[in-house]
Amino acid sequence: MASYLQPYAEHTARQAELDQMRRLIADQQDQANRQAAEQVATRPGWGPAGQHSSNTPSHMGTLSPGHLATPTRIGQDLHPFLTGAAPQIPAGPDGPVVSIAASRYFSAQVTADGRVWTFGGGFNGELGGAGSSWLSAARPVDGPIAEALQREGGAAHVAAGGTFCVCLTASGKVVVWGQLPGDRQHGQPRAAVQILSPLPPITHIACGSSHALLSDGERVWAIGRWLSADGAKPMGGSGLNPQQVLDLRGEGVLQLAAGAHSSAAVSGDGRLMLWGKLLAHEHATSLAHSYGSNECEAAVKKWGFSEGMGADEPVHVPGLHNVKGVALGATHATVLLG
Repeated sequence: MASYLQPYAEHTARQAELDQMRRLIADQQDQANRQAAEQVATRPGWGPAGQHSSNTPSHMGTLSPGHLATPTRIGQDLHPFLTGAAPQIPAGPDGPVVSIAASRYFSAQVTADGRVWTFGGGFNGELGGAGSSWLSAARPVDGPIAEALQREGGAAHVAAGGTFCVCLTASGKVVVWGQLPGDRQHGQPRAAVQILSPLPPITHIACGSSHALLSDGERVWAIGRWLSADGAKPMGGSGLNPQQVLDLRGEGVLQLAAGAHSSAAVSGDGRLMLWGKLLAHEHATSLAHSYGSNECEAAVKKWGFSEGMGADEPVHVPGLHNVKGVALGATHATVLLG
């Protein structure tokens, strides 16, 4: 009996295409691995390609798509998949680097000629390039951002937030690009780049996850948002409107630091001022009971340990004297004493 059944879809041609694509990807992966091995072999302290010297990690056998060989010239080595895509663009800065910053997914650096270079991933304009959301090698910011930096004498220092960049220029201006939480006007995102005003010439900057700190050497302003001491409510103003949070005239500001949701300032006379949420209540209580000495517990309780390691407003951290520097992580602080 004749059959009139026909296949619903003919997969033979499609299967051939898939097989061809698999072979192409495998060839590209082999090429990437060979080029990575050649890069490693040409650097001091590394053995010939295909051989592991005494300094070569044993885990460097293969690379996944998007990965770079280590060690790598940070921000300079293009992934082999991209070397043919844009060969006309030089990879990496072409001069001395004077400032660096790192966020969760992207990094930034300032070169001696006043330009800012970025690389990594970002979808909120923090990379500073037209249409760029992922860069495996450093590229200079361009367009209105580069023009704004040039008008203000070039970049001198850069700090990286969660989804934004803050740059201090040679003239003391602060240039911001990317996206801060709450940075909207009438329901719409602001322009891609802003020069903060009105402010006196700024000398210090620092970035947290969703906020940034600025200082003229005596006072401290903040933009964006951070959390209260207990983490229950957002603090700060709206977007890019600088809000003065600390006045240290007479003492001066030696350094600023910003954690994920906390902020710190070191005064000229060695006091440490801290605010925002650094450590949750349950974690603070556990640490105090487990590791705190009697003297330590007395100091932190005086500061307000019952609410966790933080404060809604800037407060002096007792028990620390002659502070020279501070660094803030997401849930801890490291302090340098003189």
